[in-house]
Amino acid sequence: MLTTPNEEGRPAYAAKDVKEFYLEHCPKIFPHENHPFAGATNLKNIPSLDAKISDICIGTSAAPTYLPSHSFQTEDSEGKSLREFNLIDGAVVANNPTLAAISEVSKEITTGSPDFFPIKPLEYGRFLVLSLGTGSQKFQEKYDATKSSSWGVLGWLAGGGSTPLV
Repeated sequence: MLTTPNEEGRPAYAAKDVKEFYLEHCPKIFPHENHPFAGATNLKNIPSLDAKISDICIGTSAAPTYLPSHSFQTEDSEGKSLREFNLIDGAVVANNPTLAAISEVSKEITTGSPDFFPIKPLEYGRFLVLSLGTGSQKFQEKYDATKSSSWGVLGWLAGGGSTPLV
């Protein structure tokens, strides 16, 4: 809103107007309800996914060029390795806000929310999505934490011999 130009090319809205807009419309923009991804799945009952929270936090916050990639393994009760994880910042490989938004809109339509025009929830062809992204996902090799931990900015862009971001 702050960057929307008026006829003279100046900002159409002042910061105070944006604040008032968000205060008025905040409940619709950020509803307080149960999130669809929150569930009762107990991962400690799936040994290969029973990872330490410290490993998950270190791995998912390993932003390329700022922090090194993180590698760890999950083990069974006898210490036998079950699964290896090579993690980098979650937003690099698993961030799909468009799908999440479409899913939320479909849910609102299904529940008959008055904020949406009458449409069938699966008529995705009638949805208009403006997606401003940084590229497209490539299905090639996976990242290796040991190799990628030494990459700099150019290594992450070119891939350092692995799947590049661009």
